Amino acid sequence: MAELKILGVKRVEALLAVLDAKEKQEKAALIIPSSEEITRMVDEEFGIASDRARVKELVEEASEILARLNEVTGNGSYAQISHSYSRQRDIDGGAYKKRVEELTEQLRKKPLDDLAKQFEQKRTQLWMCETLEQAKAIVGIS
Repeated sequence: MAELKILGVKRVEALLAVLDAKEKQEKAALIIPSSEEITRMVDEEFGIASDRARVKELVEEASEILARLNEVTGNGSYAQISHSYSRQRDIDGGAYKKRVEELTEQLRKKPLDDLAKQFEQKRTQLWMCETLEQAKAIVGIS
């Protein structure tokens, strides 16, 4: 408790607010890929990116054709394309799904967790330091 008397609780709390703002800035500056970007990376890795793009093109083309048919006929025709997944036919143990999960952990969760740990350590150090100079060094201000 002697440390708090030297530095002052109010001053530590003010420095914590500065530290929180810095954490938000650094979090915003992190380049974290979206789920769609991770899926694209895994598609490339597994060699199915062109197949997925082709399916998307075919669905769009089918929608355009149906729209033209509906204009002429006045019917409300639509096409539905679905993708089913059978766990019993999963021969390779879900390698695709596992890779998506690995990349999600590696590229999305880990950087955020590391940043949170880093700033939590700084918060703890801030409460333990004895002088204003030490506190400013921890927060990174002059």
